[in-house]
Amino acid sequence: MYTTWEICLTVEGKLDIFKNGERVHRGVPIVWLERQLALYGICDEDYKKVVDQLSDVGKASVRLSPR
Repeated sequence: MYTTWEICLTVEGKLDIFKNGERVHRGVPIVWLERQLALYGICDEDYKKVVDQLSDVGKASVRLSPR
């Protein structure tokens, strides 16, 4: 089963993080993004994609396969 992570930029300039549609974190400061996502295995190229998507549209999605 895949895990889908969504990261959304809020109007306050913080991040809400969702796992399979359920919010798991609210109001995460942007400076913590890399460390927070690394806890979930979102790093390297996946992390870069998230940052690019957030910059472009304020929302990012990553689908991870089971390990």
